[in-house]
Order: sequence, then structure tokens, then C-alpha cells
Amino acid sequence: MTKAVRAADAPAHRWFDMDNATLAAAVAREPRLVHFVANTDAIQEARNALKTLGIDRGPAVHASRHSRKGLLQWQITVRDDGQRLFNGTLPTLIQWGKPQAAEPLRLHPRNSLPRSGVTLQSIAVTHPSAEILQAAYAAIGLAGVAISAGPIDIAATLHTPKGAVTLHSQGI
Repeated sequence: MTKAVRAADAPAHRWFDMDNATLAAAVAREPRLVHFVANTDAIQEARNALKTLGIDRGPAVHASRHSRKGLLQWQITVRDDGQRLFNGTLPTLIQWGKPQAAEPLRLHPRNSLPRSGVTLQSIAVTHPSAEILQAAYAAIGLAGVAISAGPIDIAATLHTPKGAVTLHSQGI
């Protein structure tokens, strides 16, 4: 179970735009990629860098859950309204480890999961606001994501035991 701490008066919006009727209907018809999360070692600095561009990625929410190998702790940026930004093409930020620790424990779920044989090969994003996204990715230190102007889409290519698979957001 995940425990997230929020202000008592904050509205209870679901994360990743799942209160959006169009998005909810689309994923109910057919599961698809709608967003992604990017790891950072400096979540507050990344949030501040986005704010200098006029982008509010949301506060860093502290969360945790127990695993077979111990307590997983992380911070994740979640907007109070639950919205993804730029139609999901601007990633949510996550920082693994115990917040505020001098030497944070970096217990990561990948260390306790069985090997699946699936690896991420690439992510490509198209969006009409590609220039803004490029600046935002640079500000948070996210490299290796191909960004181009065009119709909204996120394409993640995975290497699987059965070959390459590419997932698309299809504009949602």
C-alpha cells in the first residue's frame, strides 16, 4: 500500500489525469501509454528549474510502501489537480530514497522484483509545443528523449523476450 501525505484541505483528485473523462474512457477501451515518470537525484532543484520556465509540476509528495526487501521511500511530484502536463509528455518527477536524509537510503523496487527481460530502449515525444518541452527537459536534466513538433504522442519502445514493442499515447 502506498502512503502519500497531503494537506487535509487538498482536493482528492486522482493522479495522472484519471479524473479526465476523455482519458478515463480511452484507457477503459484500450490500455495505452499516457504518461511517464523520470527519476531525479534532486527533485526540489528540478521543480524550481521548471518554475523558472513558468511550469508548475506540483509539490513533491512523500510516499512509501513496504516491500520484501524493506521500506521503499520516495518523493513524487503530483499536482493538486492531478493533471499531467503537456498531454502527458512532461514527465512526473520521482526521487527514490528517504527524504531529508544526509545519505538517503536508495532502496529501489527494481532490486526486489524478479527479472522480466523487458528493458526500455527509447522514448520519443511529439507535441505542438516541442520547443517548450525541450527547454523543460533540459532544465530537469532529462536527456535521451527525442522531441519533435507534431501531433501529440509519446512512443516508448521496449525490448521484450518476444522482440521490440512500441507503446503509443495516441494523443491522449
